[in-house]
Amino acid sequence: MTKYSLIAVDFIAPYVAGIKKFSEEVRLSNKVFFLHQLRVNIRRFKNMLEMFDSLFSARRIKKWNKALNKVASATSVSRDLDVYMAFLRRYRTHLTNPERKKVVTTLLNHCKDQREKEQEQVAEVLGDFARAKWPARLSKMLVKTAKKSQKTDSSKIYKVCRKAVFKRCRDILAYDAIVSQPEKSEELHQMRICVKHLRYSLEGVQNIYSGELKNYAERVVLFHRQLGDIHDYDVWQIRNSYYMSGKDISDQERSVLTGLERHLKAQRHKVYRAFMSNWSRAKRERFFEELVEYFYAYQYSSIC
Repeated sequence: MTKYSLIAVDFIAPYVAGIKKFSEEVRLSNKVFFLHQLRVNIRRFKNMLEMFDSLFSARRIKKWNKALNKVASATSVSRDLDVYMAFLRRYRTHLTNPERKKVVTTLLNHCKDQREKEQEQVAEVLGDFARAKWPARLSKMLVKTAKKSQKTDSSKIYKVCRKAVFKRCRDILAYDAIVSQPEKSEELHQMRICVKHLRYSLEGVQNIYSGELKNYAERVVLFHRQLGDIHDYDVWQIRNSYYMSGKDISDQERSVLTGLERHLKAQRHKVYRAFMSNWSRAKRERFFEELVEYFYAYQYSSIC
């Protein structure tokens, strides 16, 4: 049988490779795709690290998380600006009035200036990250972990995955009481984070399960995207209000920016309604209970 540690390392290794590749790409350029992939690989690595924490010392995990959190924090504003600018470009294409387009273009240029300033900090933090040789250190530790002699065989992997999925489903369902309250922006944001952890867990281990897991994962991805869109619209409304209050603007500019704010609220409401429908259907169908039962069945079939 394949060792538990070797299987776990196989799950984690691609994200270490991604961190190594994209940290260097982002340090040298401000391309949107590279930054997004760096952040995704960091989040997925940390999620796998939490699932398989028994393989590593608490001190080592704390040190890794500290280094990666510093990169994630330094790139957060840049990622928010990238997504917001992409939205503004789409929004601008639907405007027919040249003057209104001009106001949105001014806002876009303001965001671009901010993004360029942020890139300087991003490059500095990633330079420190590279000089500390974190990608190489992570890779080296994974190789050592894979070679560890363990008494447990591959059946343990199913128990660990089941426990992780159970915890993540429980964390999500803890927010059920606020789902019907659209004004609970912070709680919905925290729920999004819990859904993200479940998504990364399912996608990270799905190659040792049947194709049915892919169907479960696809629904979790939909939850993740809907809650992510709700959060984006919340953040963009705050950003728009801050921009309006931070400068002297003409009546024309105020009118256009107020129109943008109304559009953001309308789009948030639309996505929230779709999320509510999806959530209600999942509850009726006992989606999360069925998902946990699926993992229980795999765990016990692996023992028999």
